[in-house]
Amino acid sequence: MKRITANQFQTSERYYKLPKVLFEDYAKKYGHENFTMRNWADFQYYKDKTLDLVIAVTTAKFTLFNIQSVIDLTQKDSMDLKTWGTQKTMVYLVIPDNDTTFRFLSALFFSMVFSTLTRQADVDFKGQLPIHVRSYLDEFANVGEIPDFAEQTSTVSSWNMSLVPILQNIAQLFLIYWEGNSGDKLLERQTRASEWYYQIEKGFSQHNSGTAQSDLKALEAVRGDLFENSIPGGGDGMGYAYGQCTWGVAARINQLGLKLNGKNGEKIPIISTMGNGQDWVRTAASLGGETWTSPQAGSIISFSGGGPGTPAEYVHVDFIEKISSNGSFFISETNYNGTPNHTFRKLSGVDSNLSFAYTTK
Repeated sequence: MKRITANQFQTSERYYKLPKVLFEDYAKKYGHENFTMRNWADFQYYKDKTLDLVIAVTTAKFTLFNIQSVIDLTQKDSMDLKTWGTQKTMVYLVIPDNDTTFRFLSALFFSMVFSTLTRQADVDFKGQLPIHVRSYLDEFANVGEIPDFAEQTSTVSSWNMSLVPILQNIAQLFLIYWEGNSGDKLLERQTRASEWYYQIEKGFSQHNSGTAQSDLKALEAVRGDLFENSIPGGGDGMGYAYGQCTWGVAARINQLGLKLNGKNGEKIPIISTMGNGQDWVRTAASLGGETWTSPQAGSIISFSGGGPGTPAEYVHVDFIEKISSNGSFFISETNYNGTPNHTFRKLSGVDSNLSFAYTTK
């Protein structure tokens, strides 16, 4: 595809006309059934202010690609990566150890090397490169976080490749690649520790608004009331503040693989700018999602304040796990009463402070 700068993208009419032409050209060449065009189709669901927010976030993410030296470095390939596994080659990648601004480029470089050479080995050489490719990663902590590096270290040998990370101490590796949430991992580890302390000391919140003991039987007792009998955990919080109600709903929806149910049957992904808790249903409607005043299992529920179990000044968003035959419904949530862990409540029914956005697989 033709390269456009972030400034060109931002100043185009409604941020939309130029990308639309580029994607139409792409579709003519590669068709519509591919990763690129599916994401473009999702993007076109965004409307008005939501579209503006998405564009603003995207532009901010790619700001560094407006720097001329970065443009010059990335706009064309002069390294011919595919020759590295067929003829003896030595490549030096020199990066500063006191400036992290462009660290992502070195991580991107190594990610591209690994993906290109492993694919070449599979397609052209029946699984193994003719010449062994060894990557010495000195001062590995300064390279940046390479996607899927842990998996790469255990599998590249089968393609006749090896990785040799060199560190000052093992703690550097732990801090960069700690298995868990993205972002500020130290802060999130501390928050996770606080969450487990709360669970152990005070027990899991039960659906009858009582408190269960913190043993496995108590937690499993809740499972039957949960959507797909799945305990919340492991979903992508999409950059929402960890432990907040918005983070909890985003993580739960992504854990279950749900999308907003479009008014015309579309499957619309939630976005990282759904707003505060009371805004989620309204934002879902602006994206083309189906919203209503009655609950369904798997729905997003926004509290405008003063809803069941919340004070008047409290705005909130939850996820509906199960609907009972008597009209009550079972919800999961985070940051209820200030606790960052997933808790559960049973609400007796609907009132005017509640609104709902429906989801689908």
